[in-house]
Amino acid sequence: MLEVPITGSYIITNPSTGIGRETGFYNFEDTAPAPKAKRTYKGVEISANKRFSNNYQFFASYLWSRLEGNYDGTFQASTGQLDPNINSAYDYADFLVNNHGLLSNDRTHQLKFYGSYQFPGSSMVGGMNLGVGAHYASGTPLTAVGYSQGYQNWEYYLTTRGALGRGPADYEADFHIDYPIRFGANRLTVIADVFNILDRQGKTGVDQRYNRAEDAPCTGFEAICDANTGGGGGVQTVKGTLTPVGVVDPSKAPNPDFLKAGTAFTSPRTFRLGARWTF
Repeated sequence: MLEVPITGSYIITNPSTGIGRETGFYNFEDTAPAPKAKRTYKGVEISANKRFSNNYQFFASYLWSRLEGNYDGTFQASTGQLDPNINSAYDYADFLVNNHGLLSNDRTHQLKFYGSYQFPGSSMVGGMNLGVGAHYASGTPLTAVGYSQGYQNWEYYLTTRGALGRGPADYEADFHIDYPIRFGANRLTVIADVFNILDRQGKTGVDQRYNRAEDAPCTGFEAICDANTGGGGGVQTVKGTLTPVGVVDPSKAPNPDFLKAGTAFTSPRTFRLGARWTF
């Protein structure tokens, strides 16, 4: 169930059906047909799994996937709003313009590998176990998002979702080692883990805010901006529809950090030591 404003009031309904057939713009005058919430996932995965034998085991997989639609889901990643079923996605028609495309968590390629090897025999390293885990995920879609004065958040899709390419890829590798020390029938296992062994501290997300909170509404796209909306300036649409009248030029973004500055980074290399007593 989602919120849909009609002439300034809110109702709880299913978009595109019944009393939710239309959604209102921020000016409380115009309306447009409310699109049905859509989130479609398609994926093809290839995996290989070797059970433990001959002292080693591994699991490897490759996933190709596509996540498209107009609704991130219960948690709205595009605005950072974690309010299940009452986020702002359908609050106003202005927020639905340009919102159909590649969704926030879409990653085309994902690779994973986990494996371990146990040294055989009764030598000094006999019983030692080495493990490695690694993953790679291609970047998420980039979109120019606009600031809403009314919501004090970046609620507008100034470009079609995912139209500005991909953010940086995310990849990392972890290492594990454990060594058993026997005390008669008992055993002490010393354990060490290294997370992000490459100590890569790269960007995993970039700033998609086209404008800043302190900018005047419509800065950078005045010609196609709806300056009359109380929300602070979304893209104008063909009357009675959600069709934008033009395209925002990313090169004119007033935010100097737009698609440049990082907003999320890999964690630095960390270590964990432990011990396990078996008796």
